[in-house]
Amino acid sequence: MRKEKIKVLLVYHSAALSAARKVFEALATHKEIELRVLGPRRAFNRKRNLLLEIPERYHGDYDLVTGRVYRAMRDPTGPYLTGLLREMVQFRPQIIHIMNEVFSRIHVQALVYRNLFLRGAKVLFFGAENILYVPRSQRSRRKWDFICRNGNGGGYQNTEGLEKVVGLGYPRDNLMVTYWGVPLNLFYPSRNEKLRRELGVHDKFVLGYIGRIVREKGLFTLLNALKYLPESVHCLCIGDGPELDFFIAKARALELENRVHWVGQIPRGNACSYINAFDVLVLPSETTPWWKEQLGRVLAEAMACGVPIIGSDSGAIPETIGKAGKIFPERDCYALAATVRTLQENPQLCRDLGKEGMKRAKEHFSCEAFAEKLVRLYIHTLATNLLPAGDNGCS
Repeated sequence: MRKEKIKVLLVYHSAALSAARKVFEALATHKEIELRVLGPRRAFNRKRNLLLEIPERYHGDYDLVTGRVYRAMRDPTGPYLTGLLREMVQFRPQIIHIMNEVFSRIHVQALVYRNLFLRGAKVLFFGAENILYVPRSQRSRRKWDFICRNGNGGGYQNTEGLEKVVGLGYPRDNLMVTYWGVPLNLFYPSRNEKLRRELGVHDKFVLGYIGRIVREKGLFTLLNALKYLPESVHCLCIGDGPELDFFIAKARALELENRVHWVGQIPRGNACSYINAFDVLVLPSETTPWWKEQLGRVLAEAMACGVPIIGSDSGAIPETIGKAGKIFPERDCYALAATVRTLQENPQLCRDLGKEGMKRAKEHFSCEAFAEKLVRLYIHTLATNLLPAGDNGCS
């Protein structure tokens, strides 16, 4: 039985996000953990087009401290100018968990600082990138070799990315697939008939999409599939992006303007209400040479709401969905239309998938499940007799 708590310094550039706070709270309340979170005072989240600011004072179950990050308004992987070294010296964590990719500059900085100032600490990463290439330049190879020889493991949001990191030479020891947590107190079943009436879709079969309005998210496929579905099937698209006007024009050209409802960006706190207005959530993402779906967090949010889901087979979508939804081949609008038709004609199947999704969300995607896996990772890291930094090899 462990007598002392594990001191964890969790470093996250988007620590100001409310969803991240729920994860921190779940981790901090664990009896094995003493948590301190380090984030930039001000940063910019490019995915959500959102300025993030951490308040001067935060009162909770964990310490939330700040530092200055190099180019925090532009670079989500940048190193700390102030804050990281201070917390390593003063807090003296046993685990330094960098919530960023294995190859990120902040991860490299933490490894260097650990080697210089806190040799007994373990440095972990948390990755999602599933398109990785062999380092080509001499500088990149040296950097990767340093990471492989000095890293202590980490978590990954998808199996494919983890296997690719291992294939590039990172030691498999102490790597774990673990999914980012969804706060179940914010995402839960509550059929929203009022919103459906306000949007004029109360008597329709509603396909819902939430995300960036860009081509790689598969909106071409979604609009084309709608052509082959009955007039009673409508699509509710929530989000914004650089190609919104293009897709509005595309829907008009397909004579779908009366069946596609563009809501625009909504406050994050309203996502549950909109998801509960869907009959089915669709994520038709399409792989490109530079991107493919790494998790699809909206899928987990829909599962938590008991809404059946349909996803393409791009990237980690099948892994995320499991048995809680239906998969179709990416870019295949006919297959998507057939899958929607199957769910529309089978209400019992929709209910069964919704129940399976709620179960899967609780077991694998809740903040509590995420925190429990992180604690297991930390305990295993400290219990593993890793060789000294620089001597554990890298193929």
